[in-house]
Amino acid sequence: MITKEANYLDANGKQKSAFYPGQIYVRHSSKTEPATGDDVQRIIARKVRDVLSAVANSISSFGVKISDEDHAIPLKIAGNEGLLELDFADVNTQYPHTATSLGKKIGKNQSFAVAAVKDLGLKGNPKYHFALGGHKYPVNRYSKECAERIATQLANDPSYWPYKKT
Repeated sequence: MITKEANYLDANGKQKSAFYPGQIYVRHSSKTEPATGDDVQRIIARKVRDVLSAVANSISSFGVKISDEDHAIPLKIAGNEGLLELDFADVNTQYPHTATSLGKKIGKNQSFAVAAVKDLGLKGNPKYHFALGGHKYPVNRYSKECAERIATQLANDPSYWPYKKT
């Protein structure tokens, strides 16, 4: 989209407008031409599709703590044939591991498990982690997927060490 007006002098020395603010140019085959009404509709439809797709992707991995109370539970939004349903997940089922049990599950200690969660970017991602409670020191819970993700990292790189930083 053009933001500033641009003028030129034609062969007769008359000033002509080359561009004006708000004008949109698009590619038509090998040419760059002013957008037609159909072009503008296509641009808008593509942008709306992209935005809606991003919203759908966000919703598919969306987790919400609905309270700052210790008993706050995660909220999962799931689509079912175009319908939107709210599923209040059981924290103990969806996030069965504490740091200690996560460490045992992957054959490491609690400290290694917590460092790996942070290093792999799993902390704060509702697919892998849930912080229970609104206190300064929340109780952190981890999903089965979190254990699987760390186990995969260890299988792919047996010398993986989450403490080192390059």
